[in-house]
Amino acid sequence: MDIKVVPHTEQDADIIMAGPLDAAATRDARSTFSSLLDEGKRNFIIDLGAVDFIDSSGLGALVGFLKKVRIGEGSVRLRNGRRPIQKIFELTHLDRVFDYADGEERLAS
Repeated sequence: MDIKVVPHTEQDADIIMAGPLDAAATRDARSTFSSLLDEGKRNFIIDLGAVDFIDSSGLGALVGFLKKVRIGEGSVRLRNGRRPIQKIFELTHLDRVFDYADGEERLAS
């Protein structure tokens, strides 16, 4: 899993993920999420366009991150999920939990 962070403002950042978001990748993902929260970031768009697989541990990492962000009154939006990834969110009803950003939308810069 490759994770790239694109900061926009003091509180906003895009997180671009590539590769499988599975049990092996969740440690790095959770570490990145924690670091961003420690830096004071509050609002995120997570780009899933290059994620080719996600399992229950990957979903758990995203849900855990969402919960922590909401406690701090921030926001997490998902963008660009491929159809198989979107289907997993639909099957688990997480499509009702997460907000979605338009393909070209960026956080305030």
